[in-house]
Formats: sequence, C-alpha cells, structure tokens
Amino acid sequence: MKKNTSTLYYAKQLKGFLLLLILALTSFTISYAEGPYNLNIETVGTGSVNKNPDQADYPSGTEVTLTAEPAAGWEFSGWSDDASGTDPSVNV
Repeated sequence: MKKNTSTLYYAKQLKGFLLLLILALTSFTISYAEGPYNLNIETVGTGSVNKNPDQADYPSGTEVTLTAEPAAGWEFSGWSDDASGTDPSVNV
C-alpha cells in the first residue's frame, strides 16, 4: 500500500503553522526577584564573624566584608560555601 506523502507533508506544515500561531498569540512574562537578601553565617568552633555593613537584609549588588574573629585559643582556618580562602577578611 502506497502512502500519500504529499498529504503527510501538508499535515506537518499545518501542525507547525498552528504551533507558531499559538506561540505568536501568547505573551510571556519572566520576573526575577531583586532582593532584599539575608546573609546567613554559620561558624564551626568558637568565635564570631563581623559583617560590614551590618544589616538584617541587603539590596541586590551590595558588597559585604566578612571578618572572622576567633575566640581565645582558637585559630581561623578558612571560609567555605559562597566564600573561599584562608584570609580572615573576605568580600561577598
């Protein structure tokens, strides 16, 4: 049995046209959050981390300097996760 290839070709063309028509009639909106953002800090061992500026929330694009302050008898060994390095001060 011979297939009618021209009918299949036009059916595919019509299907593609209808898909383009649907996409053309549909509007899309993409939204991105602009903050504010929290800065969560966790320490391992005894000590603290100072934030400058020290705020509860930060607008998008704000640079914050973190400074590790180890307690007496402790030594700072490094940052992990979104900060890296062994310098006690880091900008994020």
